[in-house]
Amino acid sequence: MDFFSEAYIKPYSTKFMLLSFSNLIAKYYQLETEIEKDLIDVIGFCLQQQGFNYSNELFKKSGVTLSLAYEFSSINRCLRIVIEEKGVRPDFLFKEVNIDEFGLIKSVIIEIPKSLSSSVDMISIKVLRFLKNAYCNLESAFETNSETLTNKVFIQLHGIFNSELKILEREDLIGKCNFIVFNSDVGFHFFDRKTIKSAIKYFKTNQTSHYSPSLLMIWLMTQPVPFPESLSFEALKQNKVLSIPWNKSKINKKSHFFQASALFHNFDDYSIYPIFSNNRGYSLSAISTQENQKEIEPIIMKSKDSFVEVFQNGMKNYSIFIKSMNSLKTTINDSDSGIFIGKVIGAALDTIAKGQIS
Repeated sequence: MDFFSEAYIKPYSTKFMLLSFSNLIAKYYQLETEIEKDLIDVIGFCLQQQGFNYSNELFKKSGVTLSLAYEFSSINRCLRIVIEEKGVRPDFLFKEVNIDEFGLIKSVIIEIPKSLSSSVDMISIKVLRFLKNAYCNLESAFETNSETLTNKVFIQLHGIFNSELKILEREDLIGKCNFIVFNSDVGFHFFDRKTIKSAIKYFKTNQTSHYSPSLLMIWLMTQPVPFPESLSFEALKQNKVLSIPWNKSKINKKSHFFQASALFHNFDDYSIYPIFSNNRGYSLSAISTQENQKEIEPIIMKSKDSFVEVFQNGMKNYSIFIKSMNSLKTTINDSDSGIFIGKVIGAALDTIAKGQIS
């Protein structure tokens, strides 16, 4: 049996990009599992390059027999790979490879017999190269294909805000304010591409032990915001900007939305800017950290009429999308949520693709 060489990583560039955003979400766990298995194949190829022959799940060469095993820990997102020499008292070298990219695997620990010490650097380099390539392609596909979630209305809303920032020469605030649209008792964050890139960069730079940047982005963009528990509800009701610390939010602290949003805002106090609501149950608000409120609030107030005009004109065009997304209003906490979310969003995106939503 021949294992995959490094050349096997090349198809990822097209494989991921050809997946729609809904499929990237629905198949997220499956894609991560495939990457993990392909990585093990690359290590098997490395051993074959060292002259080992593969037979009956063992690698053999000149009286030396090796086994290859691996285990992933979700506690610290670490993949442990053990290359063990059979019939010999274990005497290992340990090599840790830090990944810290967009995907699930944050680090790899390679355990290898000291007799193969000359191979450990070569194997670790190939591990790093493989995972960086795979995850860079996953990130690129996610960033590009997620644009299908943002239709013309939300691009215009962000465009108005960003134009004001450019006039004020405060482009450093681009991506620091996002819009939330509610329909009845549920809402969703909507981002432009610059904000998506900013969020991806933030999650990659501020890695967590439990959740990958890719999973946090999925939660941030697709998990429903419960309207009655949100600060937007109170801000729209009182018609004024409100701010609170994340730990005092009424939103369920265990919900995926809370975890992703709180992490994205670094658990700082956050501010909600009420923009528009009507008796049909639609409302629009904006969110930023309280730290940026002094700079952002005047821009929101100045542009409020423009936001309302764009929002009202576009409401008929994206109401179908909001209604499709409403299927997500039930809180989902199991590990298969990506599959469910993908199916629901897929239905909404299919509607967009058919031209029913601009």
